[in-house]
Amino acid sequence: MEFVVEGKAYWAFTYKPYEVADHNYQVMLVPDAETMARFEERGHKPKDIKINHDKVLKGVRIAKRKEYGKPPIHDKNQDRIFLDEEIPNGTKVKVKFKEWEMDNKYGHFKGLQLIAIMLMEDLPLPFDKVKTINGALAKKHSNSYSTIVCISNIQS
Repeated sequence: MEFVVEGKAYWAFTYKPYEVADHNYQVMLVPDAETMARFEERGHKPKDIKINHDKVLKGVRIAKRKEYGKPPIHDKNQDRIFLDEEIPNGTKVKVKFKEWEMDNKYGHFKGLQLIAIMLMEDLPLPFDKVKTINGALAKKHSNSYSTIVCISNIQS
C-alpha cells in the first residue's frame, strides 16, 4: 500500500545516491509529532537527525535503491522537475512511499521505500538571501534583483 506524508526534508540524496548508505537515494523526513507517533505505532523506529551541533530532530529515513533509478521530484503544481543539486535542508515536502518488511537469519526488518517527492515550496534562487559586496541583502523583484554589483570597480 502506498502512503503520502508531509514534513521537512533533511539530508536528502535525490540527485546523487548517498555513498554511506549503499549508494541509495534517500530523504530524512521530519513530520509533525502526531505523524511521527503513527510511524512508531507501525513499528518504524525514529531516527535522530542532526541538524547542527545543538539541534537534533526525530524523523524517518525513506530510501530507494539506486538500481531502481532516481526518485521523481515534482513541484507544488505536481509538474515533474529535474534538479541539478540536492533538496536543501528544511524544505517542506510531501513524500510518497510504501512500507516493506522482511525476515532473514539476522531478524525482522521494516523500512520505507521512496516512490516520489513533491516540493511544497519554491526552492531558493541562487541569489536569494545573498549579501551584496557592500553588505546589503540583494532585493528580489520577480526573477531579477534591484541591486547590481560591479566587481570590476572594487579597488583593493
